[in-house]
Amino acid sequence: MEPIAEERVIKIVPNPASNSFSIEFSSGINYNRILLYDAQGNLIKKIFDGSLQTKVISVDASDLPVGNYFLRIESENRISIEKVLIIK
Repeated sequence: MEPIAEERVIKIVPNPASNSFSIEFSSGINYNRILLYDAQGNLIKKIFDGSLQTKVISVDASDLPVGNYFLRIESENRISIEKVLIIK
């Protein structure tokens, strides 16, 4: 029996990003919080807090310095960590 490849339910585009990026959701999971952290684990910004009713969220990254960042995307029973690289 072949292993089943897990479908990617969250995409960050473009990645690397410069002035903005989008978070795209392809599943019916109800995400309720999205937080952005820097590479040292410091909370940089709360992107979303509530009941997500859309499949795409745009994020303004124009004020972020160049570097690696991590998105913590939470639902009631799931936490996903996604990496995003900011370039200028």
